Amino acid sequence: MPNHVHGIIVLTDDGRGGSSASSRTNLPDITYAGTDNLPVNQNRPYVKSQPRHGLPEIIRAFKSFSARRINRQRRADGIPVWQRNYYEHIIRNERVMDNITKYIETNPLRWNEDDENPMKPNP
Repeated sequence: MPNHVHGIIVLTDDGRGGSSASSRTNLPDITYAGTDNLPVNQNRPYVKSQPRHGLPEIIRAFKSFSARRINRQRRADGIPVWQRNYYEHIIRNERVMDNITKYIETNPLRWNEDDENPMKPNP
């Protein structure tokens, strides 16, 4: 949408006491090995635990990174890009996931009816 963005963030336990954000289907393969039950990734040796990042840190990082890139492109350093807060909803089952996914996919079709659309046709 021209005035907002929707997304689904899946937070997963990385098996090392941290967390990672990923798509619905791109989850890491972690196995447990050794006498101390420390997790070991199949593709590389054990790496010391990363700090757990919650949704607020992930959103803050996304907004900061994207705002810098946007402002660099429009040559307007330091100009706010994003509103201060965000809306979050915990998706607890596949039915809700499917409904939200469909809403996000069809949202651009409703732009003509959006009250913030400056080109919204008059009734």
